[in-house]
Amino acid sequence: MTKFFNIIKRFTAWKYAWLAAVLIGSMILHLGLLWHPDELVLDEQYYVVAARDYLVQGDLHQPEHPPLAKLVITAGMQVFGDNPFGWRFFPAVFGTGAIFFFYLILRQFPLSNAAVNIAVGLFAFENATFLMASVAMLDIFNVTFMLAGFWAYLARKYPLAVLFLLLSALCKLTGLFPVIAIASHWLVFRRDKVLVLAISGLAAYAGAILAVPGLEYLLTDDWSNPFSRINHLFTVPGTITFENSSHPSALHPWQWVLGYYIMPFWWSPQYLSAVTPTVWAMTLPGFVWTSWLAWRRRDETAFFAAAWIFATLIVWIILGAITDRITYIFYFVPIVGGVLLAFALFFDKAWAWTTEAAPGVQKSIPAGADTANLEPITVSCDENDITTNSESETEGAHPVLTSKPKWWTTVRRRRLFFIGMGILITVHLAFFLALSPFTNWWPTNPG
Repeated sequence: MTKFFNIIKRFTAWKYAWLAAVLIGSMILHLGLLWHPDELVLDEQYYVVAARDYLVQGDLHQPEHPPLAKLVITAGMQVFGDNPFGWRFFPAVFGTGAIFFFYLILRQFPLSNAAVNIAVGLFAFENATFLMASVAMLDIFNVTFMLAGFWAYLARKYPLAVLFLLLSALCKLTGLFPVIAIASHWLVFRRDKVLVLAISGLAAYAGAILAVPGLEYLLTDDWSNPFSRINHLFTVPGTITFENSSHPSALHPWQWVLGYYIMPFWWSPQYLSAVTPTVWAMTLPGFVWTSWLAWRRRDETAFFAAAWIFATLIVWIILGAITDRITYIFYFVPIVGGVLLAFALFFDKAWAWTTEAAPGVQKSIPAGADTANLEPITVSCDENDITTNSESETEGAHPVLTSKPKWWTTVRRRRLFFIGMGILITVHLAFFLALSPFTNWWPTNPG
């Protein structure tokens, strides 16, 4: 027993203990869901059926989407068989990988361990993201490669970042949107390795033109003209509009944040595509706050969070207004990481506020005076409760601003901080459980 407790103690002292626990827990939950239901869920009826054809006769399906994610789904069925495990194993792996890359992204910024660990936990148990890692659809592959691209860029591994973003776009064309976030951050904060970026970008452009027909050749044994195929990819999605298409769950992009929507994928167990309300509620305030912080204080973390949300939400809203394109609530998944990056920054700012002093008072110190043994002025954070032995200013005096919070002010603020964060985390997890497929497995009263 002592040996067991020593192992637990050693594990909890490990720097990556929380990350490992979250990754293992998430994968276990996904593995528990893989066989449920044993029928095709929503768009699995397109992608799994397409994979069956690829394995047998090689006919191209869903030509409006790039082929990489479809190839991964097909590979899962080739390895594990045409069954729920084969359909959904790789989405579960990529979903767990998304958590890992989100952690790496947060580590590129000056955030506390607590902020990083809590944000990673909220990301892992965010319903919309978790759901997309539980079904054989394209989005989780797209998002995982996007997160990997963000991490590689922030770590200044530019060729690797370009490769990951190319892979994201080869899963779904929305993988191009993150380039906007990276480009804006690079122009404002870096402007380095111009030649490396230029060469990587040109290589990615050429690679994309060849990769689409190349990957489709692996699926169908049929080679298509690269340029006409790329043109087809960019023109067909623009025809899926409210004017010529319909779906009961279709939304305009601005509806993602101006209303709360739930899109049912399956009922038993319940697969409900819905952004966890805590994340949904933080989206617009988080974007406005980080935009303000980036503009007024040139805060790099805030800038990247705002650029992330802009590239994955605001760009969609602009395109939706121009093209009248049909979208669905699960398109929100790429935004989640940007919102939780903003949350991690807010967490640290809020904690700093708990020990922040009230505005200090000025005390005039004669020019040239020795201040080595000068006692600091104590300033409480209560309004109209400033104590100082102020002296009249003398000619040549230099005002000195000193302050520190009274201990009970710090206690009050920290109590407020812990209560607020505790409520947010509890509500987040409660909504996750209520929306997740696990709800159907809870014991119920027969009466």
